[in-house]
Amino acid sequence: MPSLQVLTIYDCPKLKTFPYRLMSLNLLKVLRIVKCPEFEKLPPLGKLPCLEELHLRGMEVKRVGVEFMGIEKEKDASTSFLSFPNLKKLSFYGFTKWEEWDDIDEWLMERINNKTITIMPSLQKLFIHYCPKLKTFPYRLMSLNLLKVLTIRHCPKYEELPPLGKLSCLEGLYLERMSVKRVGVEFMGIEKEKDASTSFLSFPKLKILTFHCFRKWEEWDDIDKWLIERINNKTITIMPSLQELYIKDCPRLKALPYHLLSPPITTGIQRLSIMGRNVLEQEVVKDKLSHISHLAI
Repeated sequence: MPSLQVLTIYDCPKLKTFPYRLMSLNLLKVLRIVKCPEFEKLPPLGKLPCLEELHLRGMEVKRVGVEFMGIEKEKDASTSFLSFPNLKKLSFYGFTKWEEWDDIDEWLMERINNKTITIMPSLQKLFIHYCPKLKTFPYRLMSLNLLKVLTIRHCPKYEELPPLGKLSCLEGLYLERMSVKRVGVEFMGIEKEKDASTSFLSFPKLKILTFHCFRKWEEWDDIDKWLIERINNKTITIMPSLQELYIKDCPRLKALPYHLLSPPITTGIQRLSIMGRNVLEQEVVKDKLSHISHLAI
């Protein structure tokens, strides 16, 4: 099948493995593996050089390791490696037993710093839906410099948000049904020690931000005095492109952070919606954001 460009494997309840020889499908652009619950391990799909879309749904995989990227330590120890070079869209849906998405270990991190391993350099859209046991988001994904849309939904084991502010091209961020209690400055991608003497731009291109059904969320940390001073010196800028903010069914959230109620964010927001039962001081919020053309609280 040297010319195959689209492959769909659908509703094969007893299929357990993916033949290794399919890694030689050098022209394959779209791969869908749907409703194959006996799959317990993902094949090294990162080896497919022309793959642009990968849709995975309904598997009982417990762990996604670096093998998924197509990385073989022994083989790649002395060579450059490009994983998923043309992948633009990746989706995981209904991985009900998925618990771990392995980050790159120290050995591989050293090689990435030396620019010998590059992972998903073309990825623009990432969807993670209905993965109820998944707890973490691998740090290496912060290097997805072309990612525009990120959706994480129905992942109730998530208790802490990763430093997504580091994603330089992210335009749409959609978060739903997590067990996060606090959103800190770490979410912005700010590291005090690292950013103490440098300028920093958090979520530079983010236009749409959605929080939905964060039922345990109580605090959205304001930027502390140390960071406020640096913002006044214009060394840290947060969400300068934000146009739409939606907060729905977050009943314990007590307040919006000061930096969200202040320029430059407020001057750019066109739509703000805070829906469902909540304990926010609504009159204060309305007063601060009364200039927004589409305001629903």
